[in-house]
Amino acid sequence: MTRLTQQELDPLGAISAWPLTIGAAVIAVGLAVAATIGHDGQVRSLPIAIVAVAFVVAAGAALVYLTHESTAPFTTERMWIVVALSSTAAVAEFASTAGANDYVTDDFGSVVAGVLILGMAPYRPWSSIIAASLAAAVVLGSIAVATSEYAIISAPAALFAIVGMLPVLALGAASAGYSRRITAEIVRWQRVAARESLSTEAEVRDGIARSVERRQLVVLGRDVLPFLDSVLERGVVEPADRQTAARLARTLRGVLVAHSDATWLSDLLEPAGQTSVDVELRDPTGAAGAMSADQRSALTALLTRLLATSERVRVEVSRDAVDPVARVTIDARIRSVSMPSARRDLQPFFAVSRSAFAAQDARVSRGVVQAGFDYELR
Repeated sequence: MTRLTQQELDPLGAISAWPLTIGAAVIAVGLAVAATIGHDGQVRSLPIAIVAVAFVVAAGAALVYLTHESTAPFTTERMWIVVALSSTAAVAEFASTAGANDYVTDDFGSVVAGVLILGMAPYRPWSSIIAASLAAAVVLGSIAVATSEYAIISAPAALFAIVGMLPVLALGAASAGYSRRITAEIVRWQRVAARESLSTEAEVRDGIARSVERRQLVVLGRDVLPFLDSVLERGVVEPADRQTAARLARTLRGVLVAHSDATWLSDLLEPAGQTSVDVELRDPTGAAGAMSADQRSALTALLTRLLATSERVRVEVSRDAVDPVARVTIDARIRSVSMPSARRDLQPFFAVSRSAFAAQDARVSRGVVQAGFDYELR
């Protein structure tokens, strides 16, 4: 679970947590502004102090933007961008008070970095958060040691380093603890759900098998047995009987093929086809059956929403000719609604799908929704 994130396992939960990330960014900026004003007597260079606060604003803005559902997932590279900006802010703050910084404890660098790392908890694995915290702590500890030369309090440099690193390490540990705990709980819930799903799937398969048997018996009783009786009564097989036998064989085979080609996706779309929505599904190879539970859930949520708001929905599932990869393509025409409203409505569904599938492209324009999702065949 060292590589799992809440955003990956529970995309909707991560979306719900995004306002807390905004709160972390706002708190970080507020702390930076308050600390700068609070020790203005130690500021030697006001322009550099302003630059330091500006870097905090940039770090907070980057965190908020890069964790938004429309830009998911929050990758390792994005995490290091936020850490680098917050660390640069701490360096700028040190430069603005160089030679006049009486106390390490009133500097904002370590606390701000820790608060921003705390805001990453739903989007990064706990191991990654620990790495970011340690990297930031090294920078901030070094700054604290450099500051000790000008401090009023006389103490070993190691003590200054500890004071400088402690806030970011404490908040980073809290962030990593949340990430580890929430992912462990989600995995546990998923295992329970998977067991229930397997049980239900077995029941569904038995039901399908019984349904196929009943249909075969209907064909046998209605067509095949009377035909055999007539042949036995005549005692002669005529040329027309061969054609009748071939037709009945095709009928029986069609019953089997119709059920073997059916997938969960066709079961989802078939009822909608009986309404005013024009529905079309093409999955000639049955590749939809290879989707994972998360991918099925994400696609079901999106298609359910589109079926409720669209005039036409086309779904095609195709396999790659070379690689073990399949692609789901969706083309839907939504009912009269403003494009900004449609985008806002579908954005959470695209965010969940983006986290579940290997690749995604989606576009909403002029009443048409076009989306494609790639996934590996298992």
